[in-house]
Amino acid sequence: MVKVTEISDDDLREEFLGMNMKIDSETVLDAMKVLCIKLGLDPEALLEEWLALMVKDIAKSKTQERIITEEQVKAFQLAFESRKKAEETPQHSTPLSKTPAGRTQYRTPSSALRSSTKPALNAGTPSTFGGRQQQEGGPSLWSGRIDFDDGIGAGGGNQQQHLRSSGKKPERSSVPFSARQNRLEVTATLGKLPEGLTWTQLPTASRQLKVCPKDPSSCLSQPYPAMFVKFQEVALALNNNIDDLGAEMTIAHSLPDYSAPTSIGDATATLGRLLPDLDGTLNPRNLWLQSSSTFHNGVKGPLDVELTPKFSLFPGQVIACAGHGNARAFAVNDIFQGVPPPAVKINLSQTDTLHIVVACGPFNIMGEPHDAPPEPLQELVRYVKESKPDLVILLGPFIDPKLTQDEAFLAQDYVEHYFRLMMELVIDEFVGKLRSHVVLVPSAGQLVGTPIYPIPPYTLDDCVRNPGLYNGPDYDGRIIFVPEPALLNVNGLVIGLTSTDIISHLCQKEVAKGMQGDERLPRMAGHLLQQQSFYPLYPTEVAADIAALNVYAKIRVRPHILITPSDMKGFVKILHGTVCINPERMAKGFSGGSFARIFIPPGKEDADPAAVTSLEGRVAVEILRI
Repeated sequence: MVKVTEISDDDLREEFLGMNMKIDSETVLDAMKVLCIKLGLDPEALLEEWLALMVKDIAKSKTQERIITEEQVKAFQLAFESRKKAEETPQHSTPLSKTPAGRTQYRTPSSALRSSTKPALNAGTPSTFGGRQQQEGGPSLWSGRIDFDDGIGAGGGNQQQHLRSSGKKPERSSVPFSARQNRLEVTATLGKLPEGLTWTQLPTASRQLKVCPKDPSSCLSQPYPAMFVKFQEVALALNNNIDDLGAEMTIAHSLPDYSAPTSIGDATATLGRLLPDLDGTLNPRNLWLQSSSTFHNGVKGPLDVELTPKFSLFPGQVIACAGHGNARAFAVNDIFQGVPPPAVKINLSQTDTLHIVVACGPFNIMGEPHDAPPEPLQELVRYVKESKPDLVILLGPFIDPKLTQDEAFLAQDYVEHYFRLMMELVIDEFVGKLRSHVVLVPSAGQLVGTPIYPIPPYTLDDCVRNPGLYNGPDYDGRIIFVPEPALLNVNGLVIGLTSTDIISHLCQKEVAKGMQGDERLPRMAGHLLQQQSFYPLYPTEVAADIAALNVYAKIRVRPHILITPSDMKGFVKILHGTVCINPERMAKGFSGGSFARIFIPPGKEDADPAAVTSLEGRVAVEILRI
């Protein structure tokens, strides 16, 4: 319990003033000090509770500095006590509401974290995976060796597609995964291979592959103290986004000096961040824009987009509006939805080639037993051994708890053990045997690793049982652990990677007008480039540290390839000079999913290397079923 003698008038005033809320009256100040005593809150905790419970009053205020009144203090006390009473009242169990279509919700079962009991499977018997005998690291979940040199096989029947995020329980297919007929069926393409080449007979890279962060200073390399950010730091990060993107839009679109969204007068422009309704969505009939606190003290104002011919908007988006202000709202004539980051030239030599395979988890199909590697992963290994790419990019989640029906698998403490076996199989086959490079990207939806976005990279200790076996010259520089998200430099080619389903999240929140003929899913990927962020949505749909997101999830240069896996339908399209690819996921319910393959042949002889900033006309991409 906080004592009144420990709370000074200045502490209370300064805490609330930091959020543009002013305590003018001594009566109000005394009442708030009494609240601190009664509720056991210090000034900082009182502010956090105030922001949570008084959000409606805050949203209704149109002035840049809000004066706290006695009525508001009484309303806060009633709301706080009502909430506390509701929390203390026993609740009868009620059925969970359906998950909104397209929303991916990954949850780590607490039982998987609490249990420390190891399964006694084939105890004391070392197993062989991909030719490597494991003498250390405990018992194996998989018995025997998998023969990846057998024929690929074919068989009958299409699998029923399933979106994991749809909230619908998939129906078990009568056709087993191994008997599917649509193996390697191409669902989307861009460009084509040079004449005389096939995907299984492509040339290898002419020089040693080098994979590194594009900008090491903005690449997350180790864990950080997440979720210890104050509201002021979050506000500063959001405000910096407005200032930085606003400055670039001023130059790109030749806009005049920005006015506040509440200004009244002749034609002008305003800049700010779109605010959501209380349910986290946008209402085109009630749009609010928050300006920069640097220039207009963060004042909020309504927007009238009735006469705006076209737009695509979502919560947290930084936009500039051209129009004029009146007594009711800022009437918008045109909306500028950001500006892509600066382009960089392709340093990949005109004679170089690059062959890449991209696959995103989960790699386990629903109801699959766990005494053998997941079937989609086995199929991927077979395909990679057949096509021999230079680089394999694997994105999480590698194991999805929603796609397992074996509760014992989740209840016992061998999820990490199973994950390590999967990673050892990948490393042994792709690196140890094929001498390819492997990039491993974590995910907020996985059972192993940090669940807070942005996510630090895995380490070798996370992925294998005996790290000493993988420290030799055969593996040095070929196993690349990167954070989520990441911007990589691969032999002079810039590749952006994110395993988070931002495409689906934006689809749920977007409001659009006049976008007929514009493909919706690629448009979501275009928002990432225009907002210069791997996750521009705010509030976020994943657990995120906003201050860290503003540093490590920025797209500071325009990538030549952008990988954005999603539960939504796969696509490949060139947007703002970037090849944007949604390879979908490797597993969908009881059936297999899709992956992508990319080939970059030698450039045109007459092209000026210094002027080439896009792969358009030089790249071949296919999305195909596993």
